[in-house]
Order: sequence, then C-alpha cells, then structure tokens
Amino acid sequence: MNITLLKKELTGLRFCILLIVVLAGMSWTEDLLTGFPDRMLGEGAHEGALWLVGLFIGMISFNQEREHQTQGFIDGLAVSRLAVFLHKLLAALMVVSLCCLVELLRVLVLAGLSTTSVSGAFPWHLRLAECSLLLLLGFTVVAVGMVLSFTRKWFPLVAGLLFLVLVLLFSSSQSWVAWIDSSALVTPTLSESGALIIPWKQVGGFSLLATVTVLLSCLLFCRRDGFISRWFERDSAARGKLLLGVVVVGVWCTAFVVLVKSQKTDDDDNPVTNSAGVIAATQPDAEIVGFASHETEHYDVIFKESQREEVMKLVGGMDTIYQQVADYFQKPSLPSGRIVLDMASSVDSHAVGVTNWTKIRVPMAKGEGRLDFMQVLRHETAHVFIEQISDGKAKAYFNALRAFHEGVATAVELAPDDEATGAARLKMERWAALANSRGTVPLALLCDDVALEQEFDDALVYPLGYVFAKSLVEVGGPQLLRRVLEALKNTPPPLKADSTTLWQHILQECGTSYETVISTYAGRLALLASQEQSYIAGFPRLSAKVTVEGEDIVIRLNDFSGQANDVKPICLVAKSMGITNENERIPRSTDGSFRLKRNQHTGNQLRYLLGWSSKEMRYPVFEPWAKVSLK
Repeated sequence: MNITLLKKELTGLRFCILLIVVLAGMSWTEDLLTGFPDRMLGEGAHEGALWLVGLFIGMISFNQEREHQTQGFIDGLAVSRLAVFLHKLLAALMVVSLCCLVELLRVLVLAGLSTTSVSGAFPWHLRLAECSLLLLLGFTVVAVGMVLSFTRKWFPLVAGLLFLVLVLLFSSSQSWVAWIDSSALVTPTLSESGALIIPWKQVGGFSLLATVTVLLSCLLFCRRDGFISRWFERDSAARGKLLLGVVVVGVWCTAFVVLVKSQKTDDDDNPVTNSAGVIAATQPDAEIVGFASHETEHYDVIFKESQREEVMKLVGGMDTIYQQVADYFQKPSLPSGRIVLDMASSVDSHAVGVTNWTKIRVPMAKGEGRLDFMQVLRHETAHVFIEQISDGKAKAYFNALRAFHEGVATAVELAPDDEATGAARLKMERWAALANSRGTVPLALLCDDVALEQEFDDALVYPLGYVFAKSLVEVGGPQLLRRVLEALKNTPPPLKADSTTLWQHILQECGTSYETVISTYAGRLALLASQEQSYIAGFPRLSAKVTVEGEDIVIRLNDFSGQANDVKPICLVAKSMGITNENERIPRSTDGSFRLKRNQHTGNQLRYLLGWSSKEMRYPVFEPWAKVSLK
C-alpha cells in the first residue's frame, strides 16, 4: 500500500467528508428537536442521504484527476493504473464507512438518551446488522458513482435518468426490482423469538451489482477512460450547454413528481394506528410565529402565539379539570409545582397526548372542540397523578400496570355526569363489549402487556382497563385506586414478580382479594355483553384467506353479512422495527381484498389484524391476531 497515494486520494474526498458531517448534524438536530424524549430515538437508517453521499464519492474519486490536470502525473508514477484504481477504491470505501459509523453512533447515542426503566434490552445484533448492510449499500452506490463519473459533465443528466428509471421500475412493481430495493436492504428485522432476519435477496442483488460496477469502473479506468469518456468530453456550444441544463432540471423534476405520486395511498377511512386508544388529532399549523405562556393555579401552559385566542378560551376551565382529577383520587398530597402543559409541540402520530412526571403534551388541534380538549386534559392529568402518587412505581412496573394506568385515566376522563361525557362513556362501554365478543381477555392477560399484544390489539387496555378500574371501585370503593398506588409506593413488590403475583401482592396490601376483583371484572363484561347484544350483532366476526399471487400478498375476506350500514372492514399488518413493532394499515382494493407487495414484507410469516371501523365508534374493534406462513 502506498500511504502517500492513499493520503492524496483521501484529501481529494474532503468535500464528501464535510458533506457527511453536515448531513449527520442535520439528522441529529431533527431527532432532538422533534422526538426527544417521547420515543426511542435513532431508529431507522437514512439510506437516502447515503445515496447522495455515495454518488458524490464515486464521482469525485475519478473526476478530480481531470479537473486538477494530474492525469499525466499519475501516468508517470512508478505504480500501475490498477494500483491507482485500488487506492482510489480504498479511499472511497473509507469515506463511505465514515458515513455508516456516524449513523451507528447516532443510533447508540440517541437511543441511550431516550432509554428509560421500562425499555427492553438494546438489540446490538440488529443495529450492527443495519450498519453492515448500510456499508454494503454505500459500497454499491460508490461503485455506481464511479461508473457514472466517466460521463464527465453529463453526470447530472445521466444520474437523473438513472433515478427516473429506478422510480418508474419500482412504480411498475417489476418482480426483479426487489433485488435492488435499498429500503428493504437496510431494514433487517427480529423474529418473535428474537432471531435476526436478514434480507438475503437484497444482499445478493446489491453484492452482484457492486461486483459488476467495480469491475466495469476498473476496466474503464485502466484503459485510460476509453472512448466513452472522450465522447462525453467533446466541446459543445453555449446554447447546447444551456439546453443540457434545462434537460437536467426537467429530468430530476419529473423523477421527483413520479416518486411523490407513486407514494400516495388511498386513505378513505378514519386513520388507524398502532397502540393508542384514540384517533390522532389533526396536527397544529406548521407556521410558527413565536411562543407564549400562561400560568394558572395548577398549570404552566405553553402555546404558539398564533393560537392565543383559542387557548385563552380553554385556560379558564383547566384548574377545574385539575380539581376533578384530585377529587377522584381523594385529594392526595402531591409534590408542589405546576404541571407543564405543552400545547405547541407535536406528538407521535398515534397519540393525542403524551405525559410524564410533571409534563403533559397535548397539541392544540385545528378545529378541536372545547369538550374534546378537556376530556384529553383530564385523561392526561390523571396519568400525572398516578405517577406522582405511586412515586413513579406505576411506570416501573409498566408491563403489569399499563391496563391499570390507561383504565384509571379513562375512568377519570369519563367521570363527569354530562351529556357529552355520557356519549363518550357509551362508546367506551360498547368498545369493551365488542372487544370481549372477539375473545375473552382474562384479567391476568390484560395485566400482562407483553402477552396481551401477542394475542390481541393492545389498545384493549383502554376499554378493558376502564372495566378493570370500575371493577376495583365496585370492590373497594373510590379510595381503592389511591390505595393501590400507595401500596406500590410504600411496599414495592419483588422486581421480578410476574403480573399475577404482582397484583396479588398489591391487592393483599390493600386488604382486597384478587379473586374477588377477577370475578367482578368478568361479571361487568358479561353485563355489558348482555346490554349491547343487538349492537354487537351488527359487527359479524371476520376471517380471511391469505395467498401469495405473483408479487402481491393478498388477504381475502371470507363471506360475512349482517354488518351495520356505516362500518367498513380494515386490516393491519405487523411490521417489526427492531426495538418496537409497528402496525401498518393496508388499503382495501376494489375487489374487496387487502394487498401488499411481497418485497415490502420481510420474513416468511405474516401477522395481521382484521377489524371493523365506523365513525360512530371511538376506535376500531379487531379480531385476535391471525398468523399465516407465506409459501
């Protein structure tokens, strides 16, 4: 290895190193400003930026010799052109490796910042696999950029045409295009057992493409660029150069328009998302002209200046909400200080509000009514009370207490005796009755969040958690809810206790029988089922047959009849994201089936939820999870 020559090549790529630093800084800043600390940060690979950086690396590696007029100098060195090429390739790989290492560092640092006591073990093997696959993608893109670099001044046009061709190919759903799907390449997943699933088809496709392009670029370089470069370097008139610029802009604009159109999906129904028991509120206006704050007795409200008029209509009732929640919990003594109510920031797409120890984040939704907002605020304030009364232990035992957490907050939300709250309470009880008709969820399963989400839609913690909370009140009176939290605070059970043992311990400390609560919970569900029998009849059970037809996975519903007029069948498909799982909604085709591309689903198993959605329902109701092997 010639260190001097390698150093020269790395110096020539300093612009690419600067570009990596800039793009990484922008990515880190975006994560910190828009997500921290409400989600696990650093998830997902930024393959789009890697395509840009890789093409620049490949282009600059060869073009700099012609621009700096050092081609003759290189030919006079006591090294072969093959050796020069290998040093260029090594330098390019070192720079693109920097890009991958920066991405891995971003994941580790930001994931570390957002890790909490309820976070699972960090999936090192998944993240290292992502980094390795990113490196393969970067190596391939660099090789493609090297080949394109021989087009010289025509590089922007040729690169734009290549981009347009790829967009059109992916839009046309050609089966062989899946072999070079970069998004599939850089998203390995974990199976239910924790085993790493590598997208071997894409690994093979990109490895073959990288090999071919490296050999081609080596051949072109060792033949002194050949007639291709000389043809592309021919002088052209100023008018021709202007025309070339117009064509380049037109090609890239066309490619982006086609890309945007190809990504549009038909969303003709209410949005359904992963795990929250509420439909997402409309995000606040994008225009920000400044922030303001307002203090009440119990809340420190932060909002956008442009929302002042709407916010001022709400602040008068906020302290009343706080008193309602305090009365529900028997007026506990909480740490002094106001609760921060952030109405200016956004939350995850699946949630209306996010709460931690002393802060509530509820975006001011466009067109949201006062009663809707107050219900959300009452729910989120209840979460603050639960955490503070239990001294944070409710979150520490989140797996066993999520249903309690959400159920009690929902009970507080629906406690007022007025017409609007009564209508919302009826929707919640009907949701519970419908959910129970899809399969009995015993209290032991409801209080084991990990096991629950393997069998049912985990949003059931809202309606069934509500029934659980009402059952506790029925057994031990309103004061039992606070006693449960104080039992957690004062006599914490063993850290490794399972959910059933934990609840037996808690209720024993409160002088209540766990078996009595189980019986009361089952009785309330049976009563709801009897009261809502005619309503449940309007939502027949759903089942489907799953087949692979060409490049499509088709979920075709079996015959059903008797459904209410305003309900529509919907389908969610489970997608593993490594640290978390995500449920993707599949649009319904004109023939009534649900279809997704085979190359968009890794693995040989498909988990899906079938359910009904209606504008009259608070949230869709789903059948239990179905699982099928793909042939």
